[in-house]
Amino acid sequence: MTIKLSDGTGWDDYVFRHPHSFFYHLYRWGECLEEVFGFKKYYLAAEESGNIRGILPLVLVRTMFGSRLISVPIGVYAGPLADDPATVDKLTDEAASLAKRLGCDYLELRSMKDLGCGFLQKDLYVTFIKPLPETKEECLERMPRKARAEVRHAIEKGLTYETGLEYLGDCYELYAANQKALGSPVVSRRWFVSLANSFKNETDVLVVKLADKPIAAVLSFFYRDTVLPFYGGALHKYEKYSPSNYMYLKLQEVGVERGFRYFDFGRSRKGAGPYYFKINQGFEPKQLHYQYRLIKARSLPDISPSNKAFDIAKEIWKHLPLAVTKILGPRIYKYVIP
Repeated sequence: MTIKLSDGTGWDDYVFRHPHSFFYHLYRWGECLEEVFGFKKYYLAAEESGNIRGILPLVLVRTMFGSRLISVPIGVYAGPLADDPATVDKLTDEAASLAKRLGCDYLELRSMKDLGCGFLQKDLYVTFIKPLPETKEECLERMPRKARAEVRHAIEKGLTYETGLEYLGDCYELYAANQKALGSPVVSRRWFVSLANSFKNETDVLVVKLADKPIAAVLSFFYRDTVLPFYGGALHKYEKYSPSNYMYLKLQEVGVERGFRYFDFGRSRKGAGPYYFKINQGFEPKQLHYQYRLIKARSLPDISPSNKAFDIAKEIWKHLPLAVTKILGPRIYKYVIP
């Protein structure tokens, strides 16, 4: 068996075949990162007799906090995939060697399961995934009572929804406004466009309207049998209409109508607002395994909004004009990329 850098040949075919693969394993994710952020991908493939036996997508990220090799940036889980545990070990060993050759501070693997292999771990993040029902009517019925009441309130107030990539610009504007309110930098509009262009058949936008005015929207991916809402936002001044509750219910209904079986509500930090929102929507948290092999670093990194060192910066950011945050945000985001 040999492990080499992949040129993409056969990569996605292997990803689609593997039962534990996720959307973020796809080769095009790394291409989008290179195109928009200028990062360099190192996608490792384990091959035997000309056949792929395992893969590990890696991307080199250099920030103000040093350099790290990640599987993968922005993607929330894309650890090694392989036919057997021995191949996983070979891939992770090669990844650690590569990180050392590249002079990285550490190697970071984002996975749904504990890889073992002597990695250090953080338990900061969880994910929320549950099966979709057989009928769209059951989506509302299965919601907790309070969330169900808020959705009915939204319907009574006249909220409606539409889907389509023609709403990509509206989605970005709502996402940017939401990030500003949270005190967080935004990705660039170009990143949204790159994802929509690269994954045209796997991407859609659902927008919520009040009297034909977009007040909430979410950009979602559709991978195999799963719906994955990824970038979303709602205007704070319309919070009394419960647009977010309504939006995610409608997205689940869309998933059922299109024949999908699971709803992946994505990653959240324990104790953060989205964490409780998802629980209140009837989802249960599942621990994510973010695993690290230290190379030059002497301790685990602490690059997240939970770090108190960012509190002052977040408060300043909240008070900047939205237009300014959309200009500065993408420049900052590249260096504090989650």
